[in-house]
Amino acid sequence: MPAANPDYWEPKIARNVARDRETDRRLAEAGWRVLRFWEHEKAEDVAELIDRAVRGRAGEGPSAQPIVR
Repeated sequence: MPAANPDYWEPKIARNVARDRETDRRLAEAGWRVLRFWEHEKAEDVAELIDRAVRGRAGEGPSAQPIVR
């Protein structure tokens, strides 16, 4: 939590989390798998997780279990 202006940031972050969870729920109900990543994560790591999720979804072997965060 940011130290500066917590009266602003705490409710804003809570609203964003609630919005994201609602969006995730609606997309999952529509048959989508939701993967979320932070902008500071390494592109190679993100690409690997996406690859594993896609392969797991396609059923390409037991080692292709997706990691969904």
